[in-house]
Amino acid sequence: MCQRVPGRRRLPHIVRLAAADGGWQSPPVIAAFGPWRRFRGLAPLSVGTGLLMAGSGVHGRGMAHALGVVGLERTGRVVEIRRLEPGRRTVLAGADLVLELPPGDPLPAIGLCLTARPMLGLCRGD
Repeated sequence: MCQRVPGRRRLPHIVRLAAADGGWQSPPVIAAFGPWRRFRGLAPLSVGTGLLMAGSGVHGRGMAHALGVVGLERTGRVVEIRRLEPGRRTVLAGADLVLELPPGDPLPAIGLCLTARPMLGLCRGD
């Protein structure tokens, strides 16, 4: 059984999401709960960084490349996976959280339970 993902006040700014069995792990992920950070999405971030936000819908405005989009329940269970093309938008049915991953990163399997592991920070150039 999955554990509940911590609330936004308890979730560190930078995390790494991983499967309990160690089979899948995300790149460093920025927890974006403010409206401006959510609106900007991954656009200004470095390559190899993901974005985690509350909600079930995302847009691709201003994107240059397609992204992997993962819908998560509050428990961290993956409920849906999509590819978001530039200029499009999508809604992930049953998702409480959305994880945006850079192009080319592997995506977790549907049904996998992910947990958030805090990171101390991102180094420049990572």
